Amino acid sequence: MEQGIEMHHVNSENRPNNRRSSRSNDTNLVRRPKTLPTEQDVHEDVIQNQGVLAASPEIVSFTTYLKEHFDNTKLRPVVDKFITKFPTVSAALRRLPYALLPFAFSQFILVEALSYTGWINLFSSWLVTVVGFSLPATVFVVGITSVILCNASGTNIGATILLVKILKSSNFAGREGLPARVETAGMLALAVGSNIGAVSFTFSASLAGILFV
Repeated sequence: MEQGIEMHHVNSENRPNNRRSSRSNDTNLVRRPKTLPTEQDVHEDVIQNQGVLAASPEIVSFTTYLKEHFDNTKLRPVVDKFITKFPTVSAALRRLPYALLPFAFSQFILVEALSYTGWINLFSSWLVTVVGFSLPATVFVVGITSVILCNASGTNIGATILLVKILKSSNFAGREGLPARVETAGMLALAVGSNIGAVSFTFSASLAGILFV
């Protein structure tokens, strides 16, 4: 009976030790959290990123690309000689708004498309109905219409091209008994109206207004 009690007592004494040892082993298996990056590590990462960005290819515009390749051609000495001999002309050519050339050419294309589809003949028929052979009516209607179209049809260039096409149409200019001064008055009214309309209501009434904006 005493031996049983002693063995029980010994086992009860050894149990806490076993638990402690198992807990100590468990704590050894737990992974430690990663340490926070130091300032030196952050500085090294920034330097590495800068090196990667510096090694990446540079993105240039199309005009810059053409200019760099043009400098390597045989035309470069010819252009330099022209600039030296004609400095004023070369400076004016460099400042011209070449980006607006496609826009100006598109006005001619649109008017020709209207003529091809028959709209010019229809517009000229309307003009004949309104003004007839009257000189004052022609001046008034063409002048007011040109001012309105300068602000509504893009620029004064498009309005001028459209109205010239209408005034030169066979439905208007080819009529029998039409006095020559009526056609001339219509052209003069168009010239005055397109210049007034260019500086009237909107910036887009003239190319100069688009350049200013």
